[in-house]
Amino acid sequence: MLVPKRIGALVAGAWLTLTILACMTEAPDDECDVGSEGCACTSGDGCDPGLQCVMDVCREPCDGGSCARDAGTRRDSGRPSSGTCTGTVDACWQGCISSGTSTAACRAACDLGDAYGCYALCVDNGDDTGTCRSVCGASGAIAELGCAETCIARGVATATCKGLCGLTSDCGEVGCAGVCLRQGDDVVSCKNVCGFTTERGREACHAVCGERGEAPATCSALCG
Repeated sequence: MLVPKRIGALVAGAWLTLTILACMTEAPDDECDVGSEGCACTSGDGCDPGLQCVMDVCREPCDGGSCARDAGTRRDSGRPSSGTCTGTVDACWQGCISSGTSTAACRAACDLGDAYGCYALCVDNGDDTGTCRSVCGASGAIAELGCAETCIARGVATATCKGLCGLTSDCGEVGCAGVCLRQGDDVVSCKNVCGFTTERGREACHAVCGERGEAPATCSALCG
């Protein structure tokens, strides 16, 4: 299912300039040229001609200048490609995203489901995380992930995001890792906030550690 995202909602900050480890990008590092389709954007959020930089990955543009992503294959910072931390955006929420409907109005009209569609709309609408949390809730692993993605979009500090979104699941830890990457947190600080007690959380911790340039042995000691 395609999910349009306004570029302006996600451009600011290091989130768009970070290259995630090979296990969390859409193509292996040795097959990815920076700026090419499916690969990391340049440090200035640039891509090859005809592509747009969306969530730090170069993609084909969509109608209206927005960016479409396949919700079933999206790769967000800190998200293991082998994991199941993937939310869905159903037709009702997709319709609200396409029409620019307010999050509160769409919440009244659409089934909440796993809340991921609600948080996707929040990001598209530029809502702050506190508002999103109040409207969408954060009960469940996918909801925690979606809430964390609003923190990434809005540049919310990692500890603040944890307090707003909750952190009780593996997908919540994955989302927390993405916030760490967005904020530029060091690995120790990130682990202190996110915990990384689950298998997917530890994998995400290793991604943060590798992105920070730490040696594999150091990452193993820090992340388990």
